[in-house]
Amino acid sequence: KVVPRLVLHVHTLPWVSGSGINTFFSMKLLNREKYVGALACQPGGRLEDLVRLNNMAFYPVSSMRAEVSPGNDIKAVRELIQLYRRIHPDIVHTHNSKAGFLGRLAGRFVPGVKIVHTVHGFAFHDSESWPRRTLFKNLERAAFPWAHRTIAISNALAEWGEREGIGTKGDYRIVWSGIDVARFHAADRMRGRALIGLEESQIAIGLVSKLWEGKGHDFLIEAAAPLLSENVKLVFIGEGPIERRLREKAEKLDSRNRVGAPHVIFAGFHPDPADVTAALDIAVLPAEFEGMGRVLLEAQACGVPVIGNRVGGMVDVIRDGGFLLHVGHTEAWRDALRKLISSPEERRAMGARGRAFVSELFSAQTMVNNLEAIYDEL
Repeated sequence: KVVPRLVLHVHTLPWVSGSGINTFFSMKLLNREKYVGALACQPGGRLEDLVRLNNMAFYPVSSMRAEVSPGNDIKAVRELIQLYRRIHPDIVHTHNSKAGFLGRLAGRFVPGVKIVHTVHGFAFHDSESWPRRTLFKNLERAAFPWAHRTIAISNALAEWGEREGIGTKGDYRIVWSGIDVARFHAADRMRGRALIGLEESQIAIGLVSKLWEGKGHDFLIEAAAPLLSENVKLVFIGEGPIERRLREKAEKLDSRNRVGAPHVIFAGFHPDPADVTAALDIAVLPAEFEGMGRVLLEAQACGVPVIGNRVGGMVDVIRDGGFLLHVGHTEAWRDALRKLISSPEERRAMGARGRAFVSELFSAQTMVNNLEAIYDEL
């Protein structure tokens, strides 16, 4: 009997985020006769819980941090080298900038291990300072040759890498970040609205995302504020470090408008986001940078029209199912929101077009099949 080969995924944070769910599906949907997946990551979060719940191996990397921390970073590399030598993975598959650099570096000290790296986004986006952007670019350039295969989750990311001297576009394999299309097709809108606390007559503008910098929560409050009312609500689905600040801003908005029920609803984290995504009437992602924007795929799979910014991979995932706008263009965002709020027919038509587009190209199983083909090569 052939023994399945071990694929060890190295991730930075144990969060159920876009890259986290991508990694989870990349483990769960593998052909178990050929490959078995495991995860190495900072411990103590929902991604660890999800992996363990599905009876897959989890290896804590206690020194892994998202921020630049030379002391911890050196310790994390040592932890990874020891782990590679102990469990002997056939393939190490790294994700994101921090785990991608440290995981690839550790692989250089363990002969025989094959390295696959997935670019979910680059850390040298415009909201970073010039010194940090320069540092991160140089680290990515240095680490690029250390992987046997490099994957980008969108064409835009591969093109960005080429512009910055991080390989050429032809050096990247494009593997779209897949979603559980069937689950979102079957989502229960009414159950989702009950979970959020929405009345059926209310129109919900929703952002499904971690509550942290760069996703555009503050911008969205400002852009949507004049459009909100008792019948039009802004919904934030997720949790994260900027929640208190956002709640304070929302309370000021409600106080200014002298309303009873809040115009901004904080719906919290939902381990299965399908129903609460289907509960939305308009799904948005005003992020300043985004590797792909899988929440927009999930919304379109539910038949919900979307609005995103013309940055990163969002240009690949929004076609006829929504609007692509420019970062920070408040009036353009407000006009797009106003158009969809005022026209249920336009929302239905856009939603149907987006659903058809996503269903054809972006299933999680298709993603994993493409990953397996890359593993087979190695």
